[in-house]
Order: sequence, then C-alpha cells, then structure tokens
Amino acid sequence: MMRPIPPPPPAPKPVDTDGDGIEDALDKCPDLAGLTSNNGCPEIQKKLNELAKLIFFETDKDVLTAAAYSPLDEAIKILLAYPQTTLIIEGHTDNVAGKAYNLNLSQRRANRVKNYLISKGVVANRFTKVVGYGMEQPIADNASSEGRAQNRRVYIKAQFYE
Repeated sequence: MMRPIPPPPPAPKPVDTDGDGIEDALDKCPDLAGLTSNNGCPEIQKKLNELAKLIFFETDKDVLTAAAYSPLDEAIKILLAYPQTTLIIEGHTDNVAGKAYNLNLSQRRANRVKNYLISKGVVANRFTKVVGYGMEQPIADNASSEGRAQNRRVYIKAQFYE
C-alpha cells in the first residue's frame, strides 16, 4: 500500500524587516519603519522642492545669499536624517549673458551648494551628479526681473538607494 505524498511545505512568508507592510524585496527603504507609501521610503523630495524655491542667487553670482542659508540648513537636517539617499544637485541661471557663460555659472552654483552641504556634514560620496544646466530649463519668463530671479536657482534631488 502506497502512502500519500505529503503536500509541499507552505511558501515562506515574505520578509518585512521594518514592519511597514511592504516586503523587503519590494521595499526600497527596508530599514525605515512605518512608511507604506513611496515604495517604503519617506517622501522627502516634496519637502526639498519646497526648500529649493527659497535658494536663489543674484545676477552673475555664485555666492549663496543670506536668504539661502535657512532653507539649505533645513535641507541638511532632512539629508542627515536619511543617509540612505543619493543626491543630485542641479544649477540654473537666467538668460542674461551667453549660453556658455551661463552653463559655467550654473555649474559653479551647483558646486557651491554641494560644498556647503558637505561642510555641514553631508557625506561627499552621496552626490551622484552635480550639474549646471545654464539657462536651458527656465521655470519663469526671463522677460521680467521677477522671472529672471526665479530662474537663478539650484535644486537638490534625493533618491533612495535601490
């Protein structure tokens, strides 16, 4: 008489190290608990975008303005709280001066922000890209002084390690 073949053991339960309901295989931030959205990662980019709206430069300058330090310091707090992010810094200019000059100026602005972040404790190897786009990506009309002021900016983009 043949014995019945036992059923296979149940599949192992998916591992969810941080208990956020997203299994580790799909969780881009498996060590951050309680984050069920954004693939298990906090949505820090939204906050960084808000802060970036406050980081501007004077015409033909790559020096941080007094008004830029507060939003940069807030960004640093976020970046230090989430060390598992990589960073991209993007520099921009208005359309005053030529294309090549503005490309160089925007790169200097991006480098200035990167160096400030590093001076405040953000580890240098987190930066995957520091790039100047010159006047190629305006967010406002360069026909007015207000529009040009908005275009003289730097963005900080954060991505969680994959």
